[in-house]
Amino acid sequence: MTAEQREAHILKKRIPVVRGPQGQYWLVDSHHLSRALWNNGEREVPVVIEADLSAEPDFWAALRQRHWAWLQDEHGAPIAPEQLPTRLGDLPDIPYRSLAGYAASVGLFDKNGPAYFIEFAWARYLGEQLHWAPVNAATLATRLREAAQVACLPQAASLPGYPGRACIGH
Repeated sequence: MTAEQREAHILKKRIPVVRGPQGQYWLVDSHHLSRALWNNGEREVPVVIEADLSAEPDFWAALRQRHWAWLQDEHGAPIAPEQLPTRLGDLPDIPYRSLAGYAASVGLFDKNGPAYFIEFAWARYLGEQLHWAPVNAATLATRLREAAQVACLPQAASLPGYPGRACIGH
């Protein structure tokens, strides 16, 4: 993106946050966009405060109840809140989450449904189906073709955003 395009995109896509303990703000969505902006030198972006949960006795339970926390690692294993990065620059690269984002953008599944964390569910599924083969710039086109092959398998039918009728004939 040009600087002007990036600025327009940032203004359109406000980053959702919640206020938590000690007045700290926590991202509840757009983690990957935030990390990409950070990597490109952006240090200030507009946010939308979804809630003030600073007085909640169990902050993490309140986040989970509202579907604002995904407490799993990139392979779907549970993690404790203390294991989450506390700084944007420390957010990990999750290659299969990125692959799921690309898969959604080419129509392999619909991420606009009512379910939460759709891309993470698809990331875990794709990783399992593709045996966690490396995903990087050099392998992305191949992994996307492989993702297209497994998106319509019967095992994917229970995933949110499953392509359904688009799979007829696969």
